[in-house]
Amino acid sequence: MVLPATEPAVSTNLYPIAAFYTTTQTTIERQTLTTKLANSLPNYPVPVFIIPCLAVNKTLQGQGLGSDALVVALQELYRASKSGISSIGVVIDPLDKRADAIYRNFGFETLTEKRLFLGMNTVEKIIQSL
Repeated sequence: MVLPATEPAVSTNLYPIAAFYTTTQTTIERQTLTTKLANSLPNYPVPVFIIPCLAVNKTLQGQGLGSDALVVALQELYRASKSGISSIGVVIDPLDKRADAIYRNFGFETLTEKRLFLGMNTVEKIIQSL
């Protein structure tokens, strides 16, 4: 999904890409989840949504667009889960400490050394609070 800037670039009068993200599905092993969550799941890989890429135009960074893009992505994934696409949550691989802090602010928790997890119950709470 592409999120355009709200104002056109002066040099071209075109609206540049402000931020974008991609989503897909994957599975994760039950053993990688917290004990509390793993105990409520079957003993085989479980489906999750993944946001493999979320980026903000370098010239527009620091304006909250990463958080905005994440919210739009979570809304899209929540709608997909409600329309019958099975998923217990969302995983994301932060590129750096700054991104990691943003995701954790939304409630993402450590899944593996480089991967974070957010349960669909938390996604629902985020969506309902908007």
